[in-house]
Amino acid sequence: MMLSEARRRSNIPVTWAIAGAIVAMVAAAAATLFLRAPVPARPAMPTAHVVLPLPSGTTLRDGPAAVISPDGSQIAYVASRGGVSQLYIRSLGDFEPRPLT
Repeated sequence: MMLSEARRRSNIPVTWAIAGAIVAMVAAAAATLFLRAPVPARPAMPTAHVVLPLPSGTTLRDGPAAVISPDGSQIAYVASRGGVSQLYIRSLGDFEPRPLT
């Protein structure tokens, strides 16, 4: 047996050990990804349908029709009467809007 062939044969167990370690790391990474607990989905936000009766003789201005306050208790919108725009605020518990002057 020649020296180079003996050297190649002695490297075979090392090569298999490295390959086995790589396979084990890939299997551990795959198991970590697939077996971890799923992240719970956020519940859907409830949808609300609101009818805004406008003051007599007014129409909604073009653009966003209405916005809801950050706390969800009021609605603000811009309506026009005779070409003059007016900002209105309405609490969700009230039936009548009040103009801001």
